[in-house]
Amino acid sequence: MGQYLSNMRELASNNRDSEVHQKPPLSLQLNMRKKKRIVLSLFSIVFFSALYQFFRKQTIEEAMQIIGTGRKAKTDLEGQVLVESAIRNGIIGREVVNFDDRSLDKMIEENSRMKKTEKEEGKTVFHERSSILESITVFAFARPDLIRYHLESVDSDVKQVFVVLNTFSTSTTLEIRRLLKLFDCSHSRSGLQRKYQSSRGEFDCINPFIRKVTVLESGNRNVGFAGSFNIAAKKMLENNIPYTIISNDDTRFRPGSLKNIEKLFAAKPNSCLFLFSHFSSFGVTLSALRRIGVMDEHFWPAYSEDTDYYLRSVLENCENFHASDRHDRLLVSHGEYPNVLEKSATLKSGGERYKRMIKNTKNKRYGRDAYLCRKWGGECPEGWSFMNSNKAFKAVLSRYRKEHEFISFHERFVSFGENLFRFPFNKSNLRISWWNNGNHAGSVASPRLVNKEYAPSKFVWMESDWSLIS
Repeated sequence: MGQYLSNMRELASNNRDSEVHQKPPLSLQLNMRKKKRIVLSLFSIVFFSALYQFFRKQTIEEAMQIIGTGRKAKTDLEGQVLVESAIRNGIIGREVVNFDDRSLDKMIEENSRMKKTEKEEGKTVFHERSSILESITVFAFARPDLIRYHLESVDSDVKQVFVVLNTFSTSTTLEIRRLLKLFDCSHSRSGLQRKYQSSRGEFDCINPFIRKVTVLESGNRNVGFAGSFNIAAKKMLENNIPYTIISNDDTRFRPGSLKNIEKLFAAKPNSCLFLFSHFSSFGVTLSALRRIGVMDEHFWPAYSEDTDYYLRSVLENCENFHASDRHDRLLVSHGEYPNVLEKSATLKSGGERYKRMIKNTKNKRYGRDAYLCRKWGGECPEGWSFMNSNKAFKAVLSRYRKEHEFISFHERFVSFGENLFRFPFNKSNLRISWWNNGNHAGSVASPRLVNKEYAPSKFVWMESDWSLIS
């Protein structure tokens, strides 16, 4: 009897558990599934709409809505719209250059007439214009073959070629030195010739358009792009050289382009920068050095020193030349092969150690963008590049150009809501040209500090050199 009662109680307990765990009615199940599908659908709509908005291209009509708002551009297209609007309204001056319509020749004639007038008034000594280029500078690093290709592309008379020789390896340096002797035409008895002759003739250098080659030493160091620029800048300032064309070794002048480049310098002698292939090949004037100074060597070994330098030219209200980006109008080819559009060969040629140093410059706290943002503001979100944080300035520097053009910046120029500083590190007592070269070369939080293990312990531009531009 006791066993029977125990079995009955167990059965009753099982029935209660079964009632608790039995499935809800079918109608309730269907209703729950329907609600889940609705929630999932809403989530999918929101997610894919956000994904579409993120990846889709903004229309020009949408981008133009930024005009007049004072808002900082969030997209490249908005930055371009703001810059084009500033050009139309005269905030940024723009002058299209056509090498075929004699407009440059007219400017040159006017400049010559004004100089003659100044001479007659006793203000200056007048010299008849020469069509010979003043100087060309090339940065040599790891590839003797690229140096040769670059110098062979010079097809217009040039007074002097400067080669800044950075040390890559002893054997490479020796090979470059041997090569450069073949380009030095200063020993010619007959001046510039148009035809190459053998060593038994009266002219035995490779390129007779080059009158003289001068090696500018880096002290057996790799002083980086900014340091190489500053070596050339010292030479210009010490010898009163009106301008030079500075190029990386992986560039070549297109046939006939140097004739037009010489006209640009003659027509616009007071302009600051001439960007023939961005900063891979560009011209800088003596006037620019005295106005905006030399390059900041805390950007080491390379990258973003050009952004810093260009921003300083904008803040100094300079006039700058930008070459067209159209392939049929290029003045300079950039890359290892002259007829193939490609990126820089320098990074590829520098070896693993050089690539590691470049990678170090991307450090979020001390890298090139972090240093740029500390120096010039621009409200950079953490981890963002300076250029992508300041879309309007990015458009000023690197937007696609169909035509060759001069652009100029007036006192009315504004930073399009980007809150860029007017002075380095937002200190009004500092000049545009200033950068901190007073301390040990590796003591400032910058790409140079990140690469302290490899960077030279001394700057090229010393404290005493400021007197050259003061």
